[in-house]
Amino acid sequence: MKIRKTSFITKNGLNVNISGLDLEVLDITWFAVDATGSIAAFASAGSGVVPLSIMQSFGEMEFLFKYFSSAAEASDWYSVDSNISSVTGNVECYVSAFSWLSRKGVFAYDAKGLSYFPVTVPVSPCKLHDLPSEVAQVLAKTTFSGVFFSDQLEILPES
Repeated sequence: MKIRKTSFITKNGLNVNISGLDLEVLDITWFAVDATGSIAAFASAGSGVVPLSIMQSFGEMEFLFKYFSSAAEASDWYSVDSNISSVTGNVECYVSAFSWLSRKGVFAYDAKGLSYFPVTVPVSPCKLHDLPSEVAQVLAKTTFSGVFFSDQLEILPES
C-alpha cells in the first residue's frame, strides 16, 4: 500500500489530515453496499486496506457510524465462522463487538491481513432503498457491484 497523505473533511467542515501510516494503526469502521443493495460494515483493525472512496470522506464515514449506532434493531443475527475461537480467546466479547450491527440489518466483517471476513450476519438484511435518502446517498459512494455479502466468505477491497 502506498503511504500518502489524505485530507478528510469532517461534518463540521474542519480538514483533518491522515496518512496511510495512520490507517495501519487505526481501527476504522467503514460501510459499503453490495450488488443487491445490502449493507456491510468493515472493521479495518489497522490493516490499512480501506477503499479510496472512504479515505476521501472521513466525515461521511463518521455520519454513517452515528446513523447505524442510533438506528433501531430490526433483525436477528448469527455468527458465520465456527472457528472464531482461533481469532480470539474471548469469543462472546469479540462477537458482541459486531453483532450490534447485524441486529440493525448490517453484515459485519473484520480484517484479516489484507482481506475481510464475515463475523456476524443479519437474518433480515437492511437494503439501501430502506434507508433515508441522505444515508443512502453516502452509502452508495462505496458499492461493490460484483459482490454479494450473503455469499462472500472473504472480501479484498480495492485501495
